[in-house]
Amino acid sequence: MRQLTPNLGPSVKTKMMKIEASNQWSIKKIAITITIATFVLSSLIGFGVAELIIRRLYPQNTYTIAKTGVVSVFKKSDLIPFELKSRGFTHHIAPTHEFANDITTNNLGYRGPEFSETKPNGTFRILMLGDSTTFGIGSNDDQTFPFKLQELLEARDEGNIEVLNAGFTSGLSPDTYYLYLKEKGLALDPDIVFVNLFLSNDISDLFENDWAETDESGLPLKVVSKERQIDREGRLVFRQTDWKYRFPLIRDLHVGILALNLVEQKLPTVERLLRWLVNAPDLLDDIPIEEQEKCLYLNQCSDRFNGQWQRLEIIFTGFKKLSDSTGTPIIMTLMAPQYQLTAHREREEIDYNLSVEIPQPQETNNNFPQKRLIKILDDKGLPYFDLLKGMRGKGGNPLISDTYVYKEDRHFTPEGNLAIAEAYAEYLEVQDQGFQ
Repeated sequence: MRQLTPNLGPSVKTKMMKIEASNQWSIKKIAITITIATFVLSSLIGFGVAELIIRRLYPQNTYTIAKTGVVSVFKKSDLIPFELKSRGFTHHIAPTHEFANDITTNNLGYRGPEFSETKPNGTFRILMLGDSTTFGIGSNDDQTFPFKLQELLEARDEGNIEVLNAGFTSGLSPDTYYLYLKEKGLALDPDIVFVNLFLSNDISDLFENDWAETDESGLPLKVVSKERQIDREGRLVFRQTDWKYRFPLIRDLHVGILALNLVEQKLPTVERLLRWLVNAPDLLDDIPIEEQEKCLYLNQCSDRFNGQWQRLEIIFTGFKKLSDSTGTPIIMTLMAPQYQLTAHREREEIDYNLSVEIPQPQETNNNFPQKRLIKILDDKGLPYFDLLKGMRGKGGNPLISDTYVYKEDRHFTPEGNLAIAEAYAEYLEVQDQGFQ
């Protein structure tokens, strides 16, 4: 018997073909979906692994870390850009994760032990001016070099000694040091004043400031910052947020900040485009690091840097006038740049990322920036203390230590602060200061 094949009409065949095509497309969609999901999942896993590795081995200064890494004991000042709160407290975590410290200020807004504004009878009072180095970023309250100096002098039975730490209380640049001393510091009746000039940035920090008012000699009567302000939590912050923190989804990712840092370092055109996208202008007077270091270390200064040296000379004239009019010795301390403290010549560019090659970095007095500053101070008749020379001691040993400075953060370690205090104690003994 012949088997009969059903005779399907055109409409039925068309429907079957559509069903078959639909099934094939559904299979393709499933495959595409699986592929995309696999790609996304593997990318997320890879991204997460990269984030964990970078966070563990090469942590970045993310937005949250940057906020917690800023000391929050500041307040506004009518005289200089800021001063310190009284009875302030903050737990400071270094953005580099190299240290974490509790920081307190006393009733008068100074870091260190309590003291009275009126100097007690029979007390020899030393006043230390300076920035974060004097203040003691990277150290506990009892590890700053002013604190350690007082301990050393007391241990030598030198009588009643007070070493007052006006780091940050006096601002963070030479013009604010001068104005603080003139209006507030001398009222504490110090027997000797040390102005700690940190050679790596105190001169370039002058770019930040405007002298809103000056006297007939051109000396500042009021100093304001063009770049920084005090926020509601008492932190000293830049007025313009770093452009990398303007990307909400990226700013708290270590891998994201690392990528943006690489763009900033290697791809200036892409950086400008990204800045434009987030409406982030450059910081005021943003000075290229190479321009700074050529001026400080090679004495090859641009016109605008020479302008800051001229301001510095005016400030030194002011210090000389204060010393002469009050009879108070004012000593300018030359705080050594980090590269001059290292025991290994080859670490100069590797560890400190200098953009210029420093000739004979272990020398002092014969190279810049000490050389230029010493000439100016000699011309002004201002005494100075070359800290680098003091830290080497009488033997002039060219090797210092690789443990005096935090490698990434670059502030002094507690060990470095102790070495500074010992150099100061030796200097005071040689100068035969009358402590009694």
